[in-house]
Amino acid sequence: MYFVEINNVEIEFLLMTLFKHNIIANSTFSLWASYISPYQDKLVIAPKQWYANNVSIDYNELYHNYITHII
Repeated sequence: MYFVEINNVEIEFLLMTLFKHNIIANSTFSLWASYISPYQDKLVIAPKQWYANNVSIDYNELYHNYITHII
């Protein structure tokens, strides 16, 4: 496990795209970084509750089909 503290958003985003597997937060920043990742056999884990309130949403609309696990 690595911890990287960088004060540059663009570099953080580029680093996130280089990971083969991603555990993403409920943010479009991490969602797009995992989507842009070039690996075909990547493992992407996303949170089940994306919004703070209990908004009823269709997860197929929010997540792309590359998301492998929703927890």
